[in-house]
Amino acid sequence: MKDIEKQVNRKSEWIKENILYPLRFRKVLDAQNGGFVFYPRSKGQTRSFQASKMAKFLDENLDRIFLKNYKYTELLSTAFIPCLVKPQTILER
Repeated sequence: MKDIEKQVNRKSEWIKENILYPLRFRKVLDAQNGGFVFYPRSKGQTRSFQASKMAKFLDENLDRIFLKNYKYTELLSTAFIPCLVKPQTILER
């Protein structure tokens, strides 16, 4: 967990609340779904994960983690912003 804290520059509570437990990430991370994080199923068990895969996940998803309304932001970037660019500008790229 200390490595993750360093990588995202946040404390473990923030990591739990914003990465490990939100469903949008948990569905991907959970080992029961083919992910690499073992979530405790009963009291006394500890959470564990494969550090290299978690580091890769963080690198690839840092923008999604820090953007509160990712789906809205993603929609804006894919649907509305291209509409604001003049057609000839797109053709010149």
